[in-house]
Amino acid sequence: QAEWAWAGVGSQNRALKDRLLSAVASQSTGAVEGWGESSDELIWEFGDVCFLLQRTSSTCLRLSLRLPPLEQRFSDRIRDTSETLIRRLDNVARMQQPPEPGYQVTLQVDLGMLSRFDAGLQSFAVTSLASLRMMVTGAPLRHHLELLQRGCFPGPLEALCSKPGQVYFVKPGADSVTIIYPIQVVSQLDAAIGHQFLQAFVEARGFAATGKAPMCAYHPAKAPPLELAGASPALVGAAEGGYLCMSFTPRHVDEEMQLEYVTWTLSTFFDNISRHIKACKAMMRGRLRSQLDEMVKGLRPAAPESVEPSIAAAAEAVRCRPTGSSYTQMSSRKATLLGPLAEAHQDLGVHVAVDSARRSIRT
Repeated sequence: QAEWAWAGVGSQNRALKDRLLSAVASQSTGAVEGWGESSDELIWEFGDVCFLLQRTSSTCLRLSLRLPPLEQRFSDRIRDTSETLIRRLDNVARMQQPPEPGYQVTLQVDLGMLSRFDAGLQSFAVTSLASLRMMVTGAPLRHHLELLQRGCFPGPLEALCSKPGQVYFVKPGADSVTIIYPIQVVSQLDAAIGHQFLQAFVEARGFAATGKAPMCAYHPAKAPPLELAGASPALVGAAEGGYLCMSFTPRHVDEEMQLEYVTWTLSTFFDNISRHIKACKAMMRGRLRSQLDEMVKGLRPAAPESVEPSIAAAAEAVRCRPTGSSYTQMSSRKATLLGPLAEAHQDLGVHVAVDSARRSIRT
């Protein structure tokens, strides 16, 4: 039991965990409500990750994991390191070779074995199975962190990737491991928001509550960190959002639960940045639309009665326009009426984005 009782709490798929607990309960009680034999169920997760549950018999459940396609070198590295971790589950689940078509990993889960565990051990085993994504995609990074946990060994720079377009680098040192994230952005506005977010992220270490956090450094796009010397430019990419470096020492992963939490957090760090940028842009658009209403109210008293309906219609078009569309796509009349107002809001948008990012991160 100790061989597999290692998976951390927090990285599991909650929907998958609930369905697995339901399957174990149906095995224990003999009730099969919602779990008929030969039933299939899909569970989706962020990042185009998919789980397939197949009840092949009353005592067996097939669990498959599908990941988005990666470059061959990254997928091979994930497969080689994850197989060792998955074998720790052999007393409750065994790998199926070959896996189901279209899936990278397939496990045959023994529901009969799980039903004989006590409640605490049963829950922990199911949590391990529900953390299958982290076991697979986080395995290469976990390997480096395990070496750090045992004392660390210097090694060459290695590129890792758990999602298409999200390549990061690991540089093992004599007494620490440095993680380098090249931040890719799609627009100048995203770059401005990302820059403020990462600056605030680095500065947060100065507070008393985060004094024991890993060392962090932010490098602008034009000044990449020295740790990336020798890295392939094709892997690093443009990195218009700059570079974030984090250095971890053995005290950051000295406990098993810490190791799992750090592995999951670092593996999904790109998604965390993307979520903050999107949240800031949504807040910015809300503030801009409210200010637009106020500016239109100010224009109405000075506009002739014949023009006032057109101003209202044009303002509604700007307020409801799709994200990313330009003001030049409006009709010529609406663009003429609100052209200067639109330009003013575009300039204001950058300042609001920067201010919103600074406030949200510090909060």
